[in-house]
Amino acid sequence: MDRLLLLVASLLLLPIASPARSAVLTVDSTEDLADDDPGDGICAAGGLCTLRAAIQEANRNGEDDDIELLAGTYALAIPGRGEDEGATGDLDVGEGGRTITIRGAGVGWTVVDALALDRVFHAAPESRLEIEQLSIRGGSEPTWPDPGRPAAGGAIDARDAYLRLADVLVAENEAVENAAILAGQAVLERVTVRDNASYTGAAVVAVDLLDLAECTVAWNTAIDAGGGVEAGLALYVENSTIVANDGCGVTAYGSLSIRHATIDENAGCGVLALGPVEMWNSVLARNGGGASERGDCDFDGAMPHALVHNAASDESCPFSEPGSLVGIDPQLGPLEGHGGPTITQMPLAGSPLLDAADDAVCRAIDQRGAPRPNDGDGDGVAHCDIGAVEAPEPAAALAAAASAAGLALAVRARFRNR
Repeated sequence: MDRLLLLVASLLLLPIASPARSAVLTVDSTEDLADDDPGDGICAAGGLCTLRAAIQEANRNGEDDDIELLAGTYALAIPGRGEDEGATGDLDVGEGGRTITIRGAGVGWTVVDALALDRVFHAAPESRLEIEQLSIRGGSEPTWPDPGRPAAGGAIDARDAYLRLADVLVAENEAVENAAILAGQAVLERVTVRDNASYTGAAVVAVDLLDLAECTVAWNTAIDAGGGVEAGLALYVENSTIVANDGCGVTAYGSLSIRHATIDENAGCGVLALGPVEMWNSVLARNGGGASERGDCDFDGAMPHALVHNAASDESCPFSEPGSLVGIDPQLGPLEGHGGPTITQMPLAGSPLLDAADDAVCRAIDQRGAPRPNDGDGDGVAHCDIGAVEAPEPAAALAAAASAAGLALAVRARFRNR
């Protein structure tokens, strides 16, 4: 499914509303205090505008709202699970048909930490929650307080709502189900979801639609049947890295579209697809094995699939089109920083992924935001690479390494001369 059509479809599933945009609510304290008088139009908790107080006011003013956070750690400190008015426990956000946007000063600069008190955010049914430029950690949903509402979404529970995350880190959260995020519909852009833990279920789950672009989902664990990302109706993955998760990296119960993805070393399998699959310029490698009977791919053979210029390390994927690579060693480097907002895996020199993609469906940038194509194999002709990351041209890579080495020598010399 085309990404534009996917986004249009997601919008059609949302409630129709057109409230006016209110003034921005600027939080001026990292303390966790409830609002003095929720609904009076004033963000005030003992003379301070806290994150909790700002959310309580935004929930009641009948308008869309922007909540601005300064740099700092906003630690939740008021016990009380299961309360949905935002006064205790997690931060209960939204009202049906309205949008609340929470915006920080940047990943690592603004941190919302639940300190295992509760999950971090809970979005009201039919609401829209948008979170930008911050880190979310420390959420915990370890028990089933309500049999009708499983303890899912350690960081964010938006199971009946629309969720958008942009430039966000979601890390070190836990839940019985779905360690990090549970949403009705979700769009993630330049998001890292890592080191979250659950008893069961994928780290990121959308009941209906899930769209990932320039994201990394890695190192998420589960005791039983975990996974990276999962969607019920439609799942779109572009320029994204899904690596080293328990369970399958990608699980799609409906349609699945993958373009320029790196799906590597997931314990259960690479991709489990029960509906039609479109996949271009992507690599699935070293998935499954051990106790898992699956490998890189587990597709429904009765469904129509469009598979162009992909690579796999085993023969479980039905890649037979010209330009496909099967049974290869992808020669991928470790998951680490290579520039851009997320950690990625770079194809090493000599990798069969270099210059092996179909240029006709190549994206203009890679996961880091770096331009495509480069002449990665050094043959004098630039073509796109398979996977989420476009390797630099050999001369550029050598120059970058030399520059880094020179900088290190200069720093050492400077300190010796002090």
